[in-house]
Amino acid sequence: RGGEAPKRSRKARGRRPRARRPPLPGANAVAGPLLGLDGAALEPSPQPRYLASRREWRDLPDWIELSDERGRGAGRPFPPLEDDPLFRDGGPALLPFLPPGGEPACCRGAVLVCPGGNYEFLHPREGAPIARYFAEALSLRAYVLRYRLLPRHSLHQAHDDLRRAVQYARTTANGGPVLAIGFSAGGHLIATGCAMIGVPAAAGRPSGGEGGGGEGGGSEGGIDGVGG
Repeated sequence: RGGEAPKRSRKARGRRPRARRPPLPGANAVAGPLLGLDGAALEPSPQPRYLASRREWRDLPDWIELSDERGRGAGRPFPPLEDDPLFRDGGPALLPFLPPGGEPACCRGAVLVCPGGNYEFLHPREGAPIARYFAEALSLRAYVLRYRLLPRHSLHQAHDDLRRAVQYARTTANGGPVLAIGFSAGGHLIATGCAMIGVPAAAGRPSGGEGGGGEGGGSEGGIDGVGG
């Protein structure tokens, strides 16, 4: 009636406001330039190729489009599609992250993050935010692996990307362990890659060199720990 504020129900009056969770560490991690799997810096292509043609962008899955989270302004944690290295079909690569203090602040060890995406895309939320967390919270060198995807490439090629990424990460781990963590397809890639350690090429081992043999952690291509 006439300007009176609506009365809240007894249930609403007794409800306490939900406390906001503090953001996970990661905002202060230091992002480095895109690297090849040999650790060399990759120059951006003047004519990049994307995982989908521009005319198909309107039909992309919501978890790739992320229209409310992509952009260059504040509060947009992910770059626009055209600038997202995980959306480019430019070959395998590593997105490196260091602790806020840079190289001197790094502990022994390194972590590889393999995003999921049905072997068709790479999910943005399963890449940089996870690597940033490991870099800031645990002071580890962290790398997001952009591995080759179906159908343009084979699963064997994706396994080879993982093996080479582990080999490079081991050279930066200061003698510490290398952990690989994957989500969905990325977890499958790591699990099947671990199962292939020591399997000869003729029996189904990914081609691309002999590194990664041996039983257990500590070999050049072996992973010391997995998660997913």
